[in-house]
Amino acid sequence: METFREEFVEANDGTQLFVRTGSPAATEKAIVIVTHGRGEHSGRYAHVASALIASGFAVVLYDLRGHGRSSGRRGDVPGYGSLLDDLGCVTRRAAAGKVSAPIFFFGHSLGGQIVLNYLIANEEEGCRGAVVASPYLRLAFRPERWRVALASILRKTLPAITLRTFLAASRLSRDEAHLGSLPDLDLIHHRISSRMFAAIEEGAAAALRDACRMTTPLLLIHGAEDSVTSAEATREFFAATGTDDKTLQIFPGMLHETHNDLGREQVIETIVHWIGAHCS
Repeated sequence: METFREEFVEANDGTQLFVRTGSPAATEKAIVIVTHGRGEHSGRYAHVASALIASGFAVVLYDLRGHGRSSGRRGDVPGYGSLLDDLGCVTRRAAAGKVSAPIFFFGHSLGGQIVLNYLIANEEEGCRGAVVASPYLRLAFRPERWRVALASILRKTLPAITLRTFLAASRLSRDEAHLGSLPDLDLIHHRISSRMFAAIEEGAAAALRDACRMTTPLLLIHGAEDSVTSAEATREFFAATGTDDKTLQIFPGMLHETHNDLGREQVIETIVHWIGAHCS
């Protein structure tokens, strides 16, 4: 496993974002910036990063605010814009002094939603493409009514108060032994505030509404049996996106975390090959 350089990058509002960077031994072909999903952290993508580094790409992984080793209240954000601003800060830091290196984005679940909205809103200089896996564009299940009702009340009264969430590992991957072997399991959290839930629901709706404004080359990945985020919503985004260079890969039998599921080698190979083909 590669050794990653670790540092903290200061966000626009002073939040300290934990960032780890891995580089190939030879000259890097491109920089891949990885944005993880809600409740997890960037360390769970080390095996994906290793495959990218082995193929000649530098990889930058960061913990979302309120996640992993980044500062901020667990499961809460002051507003959706902060998530987009944070990705911008990490991207600018990663690209500093590397004018000739093309940039790619990889995002999973909430991270995928953030990447899509960021690229819809920003024409990132030097960006050659984005890989988005199991994006949070619509939930594949209906939250319990009492949770929705309580969240609505709290949003008006105590918007930063977090509630506990629960998502069985069996809904993420059919390889629970692999999930259990991932590093820093103690950094995973199961909290969300009413304002964060509202923000990411609005972010999901915005991405679908504005898909036609997406011009970045795009690889969309989803597991056919994902019961967390909607594969149908990913198909809708794919059909509506404005880019001519787009690929949709639905993996039969796979669940939410395609990069951690049985057959993940094929998923990771697909990601590496697509990025490599778009480097030139």
